[in-house]
Amino acid sequence: MKRTANMLILQCLSFILPEVILDQSIIEFYKCLNDSVLLPGRNISKSQVFSVEWAMWSSKSGNEYYILTYSYQNDLFINDNFKQRYTFSQENFALWISQLNLEDDGLYTQRITFKNGSSVTIKRRLTVHIPVSNVHVTMNPSCPSLGENVTLHCTKMMGSTVDYSWHKCNQLVPDRNGTSLSQDNAYLTLINVRESDVGNYRCVVQNKVSQEHQDIALQLCTAEPSNECSSSTCCYYGYFGYPGYLGYICIFLFIFKLNKRLRKGNCDDLYENMPAAKRHL
Repeated sequence: MKRTANMLILQCLSFILPEVILDQSIIEFYKCLNDSVLLPGRNISKSQVFSVEWAMWSSKSGNEYYILTYSYQNDLFINDNFKQRYTFSQENFALWISQLNLEDDGLYTQRITFKNGSSVTIKRRLTVHIPVSNVHVTMNPSCPSLGENVTLHCTKMMGSTVDYSWHKCNQLVPDRNGTSLSQDNAYLTLINVRESDVGNYRCVVQNKVSQEHQDIALQLCTAEPSNECSSSTCCYYGYFGYPGYLGYICIFLFIFKLNKRLRKGNCDDLYENMPAAKRHL
């Protein structure tokens, strides 16, 4: 009730004192790179308006830029740097921005001056995000043993202003005894891993405009890996081992000589079986 009364007093003063400004709460807008956005203006009768100004404070450069000025005589002046992608509505004083880039990120201010000399200011904060993509999770060690510390690391290829969270069985993994999270939650460490820690873990990476995730399975190694090769594995034993390079050469020479002997033996048998008359011809 008190707040409503204060607003009524300010509105009355705005028609008496020419420099009274009614500051509105800042409305947030979150958009993806290359998207478009409509920053609404104040719903005011056009007949009461003397001029409208749009300006922005850039989050990237820290500088304030003039965008446009509109007067009640339908005169519109737009800064050359904003003409290509910025469109102004003379009906509701809204500002349309297309093909957003990171330079568009910032605080936008609209100042409306009335014909009686009073004015009102509204503010719109625009945050331009790069969507999250290509989330990847690694585990160290890759095959942990019972009682070891295991660290899961979550990374993303693209994405701005992201938050990391870890989940197991659709429940958030807390930072408590037995687990440790890094300051940005990108690392999850399981301390003295137990059999109850075995299972699938999910890393969720998100910002205001997108969300991606990646799963990884944690399994314990029950025994040391054997140095012997299984029967289904092709093993290499150097130059002289089986089969080895020289082993293949020896096998090839043996087959070649054996084939040569067999061919020679067949020729001798054929010669002995020929009739004597034919052999003397």
